Amino acid sequence: LPNGLVVSEAVDSRKSLLVLFSVSHLLLLCHPSHTFDITYIHLFRTLDAIRSKAHNHISEILRSVPGINKDWTLFGRLCARGSCFSFPLVSCPPRSREGAGGPGTGASHRARGGGGRGSTPSSPLRNLELALEDQIYRLLRKSRVITNISSSILSGVATERKRNLEHSFKIFLQQHIDQALGKGFDDNVGRHSGPSFFMVPRASVWFDAVNQIYNFYVCDLQEKDSKAKQKFDFPPVVVAKVLPLALSAYKDGLPPHYTQMHHQEKLDLALTILSGQARGPMYEEYVAQLEQACHRVWVDGRMGCEVLSLTGNTCHHPRHCVEGEEGGGGGGGERGIPTLPHSSGVTYISFCNCGRRQGQREDPFSMNDANFVFYSHLAESCCSRLDSISFPTFKPSVSDAR
Repeated sequence: LPNGLVVSEAVDSRKSLLVLFSVSHLLLLCHPSHTFDITYIHLFRTLDAIRSKAHNHISEILRSVPGINKDWTLFGRLCARGSCFSFPLVSCPPRSREGAGGPGTGASHRARGGGGRGSTPSSPLRNLELALEDQIYRLLRKSRVITNISSSILSGVATERKRNLEHSFKIFLQQHIDQALGKGFDDNVGRHSGPSFFMVPRASVWFDAVNQIYNFYVCDLQEKDSKAKQKFDFPPVVVAKVLPLALSAYKDGLPPHYTQMHHQEKLDLALTILSGQARGPMYEEYVAQLEQACHRVWVDGRMGCEVLSLTGNTCHHPRHCVEGEEGGGGGGGERGIPTLPHSSGVTYISFCNCGRRQGQREDPFSMNDANFVFYSHLAESCCSRLDSISFPTFKPSVSDAR
């Protein structure tokens, strides 16, 4: 997908999550495996930062909803509990499923489940659940996603442990629903905990509030998006500092002349530096400017010959012509292009035709150089005195025979 489309989809998903955290009692996050994805930590912290900044706006919007509870307008959401984590048993290691009654789910974070049918508290599945719950809880605590005061964070946690002996998704979810419809959620921990709140509004009030919050986060954003672009676009002064850094990375360590492959490798490095410091709708324009600047450096006398030898080595000369070859070395007889024979700088030690003498043999770029020129030169001082047999060779009757 194009870079802009990926960013747009990511932003839309975060807007939807902000709406859900504002109007839901429970959010269920289903993992495809039994391993917790730590990228959710960054997502939760981002959502919490946005929710905190938008809190006053949400409270002001909710005050316009007839019949709404004052606590909802004060806290900006229905309750502090938000997330349950579900891990399918079918993705757990085989030994961990012993005693489980078929596919189901694990427990939510800190909402402890039990073993399978007939399993003991020390069964492999039970141990896996406890380890996974402790791991998630520690990660969320250390990253400050959850704290002792549930009213000031994005999502609270369950302080009590629930037993789910059947490992049934229905039972797992029903336990939280029953608590929500009963005493509600109070996940504060410690002596200095803040006030707890839990509301079950009428359906008409809930729908009105959902529409208002949805419009704020998702729909009515044309004016806010334009302001956001002005705020988060990198000013031209900042970009003017980033482009020379990326261009300097391209020029660093350049040989006097080089091939298109080396040019592309250095360009990719420069683009990586640019992408790490430049953002916004003008990003593609910055990329085009950098590509043009790097291309100008390459074509300004630094283009190397692209021809390969018969052994696969590149000619180390700059872009040039070869006498007697049309378009040799990419030159094609152009003005200002030197005429030189190809050379990779690689040499080999080879024997003459009779095998009595050795000589340095340059890396060949043609079949004539490989099979005739080298041997004829050595033969002048060694093999020319020996008898030789001439075999018939193909002699084309036209100049362009192949």
